Amino acid sequence: MIYNASADPRTAAEIAVHVGVSKGFVRKVIQQYNRKGEAGLSASGKGGRHNCYLSWEQEKELIDSFKEKARSGQVATAMQIKLAYEKKCGFTVHKTTIYRLLERHQWRKIIPRPTHPKKDPNSVDEFKKTFLN
Repeated sequence: MIYNASADPRTAAEIAVHVGVSKGFVRKVIQQYNRKGEAGLSASGKGGRHNCYLSWEQEKELIDSFKEKARSGQVATAMQIKLAYEKKCGFTVHKTTIYRLLERHQWRKIIPRPTHPKKDPNSVDEFKKTFLN
């Protein structure tokens, strides 16, 4: 597109029709080339975590500290993680921030079932009657 514009100077609309893109895209590409040269044409990519309080590594370090506590038998709650996160950041954050952090690091809430799915109440009563009697 740059070669097309420099070799045969035309309007952005004509270049857009020739190349098969929009006028705005032609203007944007030429503007980037004029400002930054060839480096302006390399795709910087969109997306990513631009508005984050902690980096990925800092979040992983925080989560890993709770993994160690969990291995020793302690239960990690979202509120405890939230307080530790706020202490590390230096300001308060919404609880949704913590739930998104947990999702990013593949943490999920695991709770025990209240009863076994194949539990038979009659056999439990029978066991209670005969146990240590």
